[in-house]
Amino acid sequence: IMSLPFFSYIGIVTAEAGVVDLKDIRPYLMRLFPSARRRLSALPETRRLLQSDLRRFVREIGPKLGNLYYEKDIDWKEIQADTRKQGQMHLSSPQRVAAVKGNAADVLSTTDSTDTDNKKDV
Repeated sequence: IMSLPFFSYIGIVTAEAGVVDLKDIRPYLMRLFPSARRRLSALPETRRLLQSDLRRFVREIGPKLGNLYYEKDIDWKEIQADTRKQGQMHLSSPQRVAAVKGNAADVLSTTDSTDTDNKKDV
């Protein structure tokens, strides 16, 4: 009776190892099917195209990011502070006061009221 927990544990470990082995053998079995072979043989070309597209995208967009792209060491706290300052500069004065106080509900309510005021003017 004392050995039952031990044998239960051994059974669980063995079953888990069997499941892992089954997962490992699946790719080898899939290679036997012609459709999977075609897909696998097309992967290097797809990977090459994705790499070139990503590199082109980074070359195009990267310089627009300024220091984020060119600097080797980046001070993220400084960037976050600058972003917050720029975001607050775009807010109207009641929104700016609410944002400085940190009250999101006031920011949202003043945004809604200014939006409805703007709609009335139109």
